[in-house]
Parts: sequence; structure tokens; C-alpha cells
Amino acid sequence: MSEMIQNDHLYIEMINLARATDRRAHMEAELARAGLRAAFPPAFDYSEHDRSVMLKHCTETGPWGTFQPGNMACTISHGQAWERFLDTDATHCVVFEDDVFISPNLGAWLADLSWWPEDAHLVKLERWRAKTLRVLLDRSGPTHMGRSLRRMWSRHVGSAGYVLNRKGA
Repeated sequence: MSEMIQNDHLYIEMINLARATDRRAHMEAELARAGLRAAFPPAFDYSEHDRSVMLKHCTETGPWGTFQPGNMACTISHGQAWERFLDTDATHCVVFEDDVFISPNLGAWLADLSWWPEDAHLVKLERWRAKTLRVLLDRSGPTHMGRSLRRMWSRHVGSAGYVLNRKGA
């Protein structure tokens, strides 16, 4: 295995339930393949909390209807990750959910953030392949190590992988 890539400017966190040890093991191996390590603090588990606790952080409904307990818990977990990031000296935070594919060259790609758009606070790393979802993107944009970056002009569901800066958090 290649030497772990250290990025002092990055805080990397994986959203992972404490009881999902198989997912953690799989994601640790995926990250290692990319030369990365992540923090794995226990995600907010709705099965361990009363709904009233979740409602302190979320509303019961959102723009797409009822906010289900699992989605609330996931949203709370992401917010907690941002709070932990803000307690560090890192300039950027990478957040993944524990069911994603990690590209083997991700560590090298993240080692140099010169590609970061000057006016961006968040860059999504994921691709959602739903046949019914249409995402509006700029036709072109800069590239970094063979990957293109394009401004998104529409909604995009999912939060499985993204990078945000301190202002975005």
C-alpha cells in the first residue's frame, strides 16, 4: 500500500453509525487505497434518541415533504461534522457517507486545492445517477487531474461526498 497522504489543510470525516462496523471497515480500506484517513466519530443514531431531540435540530417538514427520522439523523450528523471541523485549524473539510465509492486517486487530487473555485463554499464530489433527476451544470469549467469542475445551477439531492471551506461550514 502507498504511504498515507497527509493534508494538514483538510479535515476528513466519514458519517458512520457506531453499530455499522462492517461499513466502517470497508470505508477505512477504501480511504487507505486512496492514501487518506478520516475521523469516524459515531453518527447521530435516531434509534438512540427521542424524536424531540431531533426536532431541536430539524423541522418536521421540508421543501420535499415530511422529514423522516433517518434523514433528520443524517442531517444532524453532517452538522456535527461541520462543528468538529470548525474546532480544527484545517481550511477545508471533506465529508463522506459510509456507502460511497472512493476513487483511488482522491488523496492526490485533494493534496493540492489550487483548483478550488474562488467563490465556492462547497464542492460536491459525488455523481448521482438517477434517471429522473436532472442537474443543471455549466457546460465547461476548469479541470484538475482529469476531473472537471462545473458550477451547479439546480438542486441536487444527496450529501454522500463533498468538500467545504470554513465559510461554508
